[in-house]
Amino acid sequence: MPKLELLTLEPRISQQNVALSDQVQLARLRRIELSNSTVNDATSLFSHLLLPVDVRVILSLTKFENTQSFTGLFSAIHNNHDESVPVIQSLRASLLHGFFTLQFSRSIPEHPRISHDSDIRLSIAFLYSSWITTPDILFDICRAVPHCKIQSLFASLSGFDPPEEFWCMGSADLPELESIHLDDTPIRGLLPALLRLVGDEQSSHIVYPSLRALDLKNINLGFDERVYLQEVLMMRAGCGVSINALRLEKCRNLMCDDVEQLQKIVAVKWDGHEDALTDTDGGCLPPLQR
Repeated sequence: MPKLELLTLEPRISQQNVALSDQVQLARLRRIELSNSTVNDATSLFSHLLLPVDVRVILSLTKFENTQSFTGLFSAIHNNHDESVPVIQSLRASLLHGFFTLQFSRSIPEHPRISHDSDIRLSIAFLYSSWITTPDILFDICRAVPHCKIQSLFASLSGFDPPEEFWCMGSADLPELESIHLDDTPIRGLLPALLRLVGDEQSSHIVYPSLRALDLKNINLGFDERVYLQEVLMMRAGCGVSINALRLEKCRNLMCDDVEQLQKIVAVKWDGHEDALTDTDGGCLPPLQR
């Protein structure tokens, strides 16, 4: 097995009554896939494997007992203490056809919507939808991943409207985040979160203090959201935590006049797509705290 480069496992393999007392070294392994497994079964398997530092791990999980169990799983995956683990710099989160997928990469892609398989260090897919009741699992997992210094977040969460508390929790776990890229994901919770102060009276700061770029695609911008977005950009600039770049692509309820107002505040890249077919609000937003 020392020359093995690709390993694909099914749950029935780990369920056999085989006692493994020693670790199996797979020095040339480039990719390992484990499907339809629980976190506990995956942890048990990886605890017997000695993997190279640059291996790509792909997991499809059907069940996890609690979010703390991911800490044990990642410790088992990164159990080769003789080598340094690559720093995780970007995260892609997607919800499609009932699959919730997280991909952790070692680099920041030049085009955030296009990921390169060679850079993806860890991919986790959940095969059921009960996670929706606790969406903060995304950040719980980030907290457990070793050497995680995420600077770029791409999220495509169709059918899920992340609330303000979701984004505030993310700031605590992603303090070095520099860019947020959203595709078909409502922003009514993100906007008020971007003005939230955290900390105590002596050392309070706005969430996502390192955020410098916001990329929105396929987003419904109701009247409240268009106005709120302008205010967010101005107020963060006044607090010394400016968002310097705004990208808008295929956004609904957006006209040239709206973009011109935004360009007075920030550098805007716009695809020129105008949509005034509806004028419904994206949702009720709280009043701005000036």
